[in-house]
Amino acid sequence: MKSAPTSGPNRQYPSWNAVKVAIGDKIIDAIISAVALSKADLATYRSLHSAWVAQHSVRGLAAWIHDRVWYHLTVVLADLPDVVITDNGVLREFAVGPPTEIIRFRVKRHDMDGDVSTYPTQLALDFLAQVEGVLLPGFSELHLIAGYRWDRDERSMGAAVISLRDGLDDIKWEVDLAPAAPAGATTGLPAKPKPSAPVIDSGAAGAKNKNSQGPG
Repeated sequence: MKSAPTSGPNRQYPSWNAVKVAIGDKIIDAIISAVALSKADLATYRSLHSAWVAQHSVRGLAAWIHDRVWYHLTVVLADLPDVVITDNGVLREFAVGPPTEIIRFRVKRHDMDGDVSTYPTQLALDFLAQVEGVLLPGFSELHLIAGYRWDRDERSMGAAVISLRDGLDDIKWEVDLAPAAPAGATTGLPAKPKPSAPVIDSGAAGAKNKNSQGPG
């Protein structure tokens, strides 16, 4: 059985906040957009060819969705600076950052508990195992998995996600991605309270009316 190189016991890993700053909002937005568009593609596919979707094997449907996510990603990423896209047969990945501080991404679906699956080729295992050395600041290379949540029971796509792991099963962290609020967006102003209606004291009103009448 092939295996990936192991990391040292005192290995340090960058936090999500550090990674978020390093990759920038445009990369995050590209991943979110690719997943959202692929969810729409899957909904269209189901509406037009529900029997075909039902006949897909687990692996076959995963491959179909992967193709859609990858396509939408490459369309957006192609216009971004400092992004290198590799699409060479079984190897699909994109790299972000300057040559001295590269962050490499591969695309996979994440089960609801965070698991991902892959053929245990040496290429895949080497990617899942982080490169030894200082990561942040001044790291040489960091490997991340981008993708989407997958509900196996409902066979449905969930949120976009990014995870950091060192080996297939050693998850350091995983983050569900949400679209950023539009620039200048506000949460809205609180509604102004309406003035309450005046309360009339019926007893006082009756006495006033009585006093206003002439002598009987």
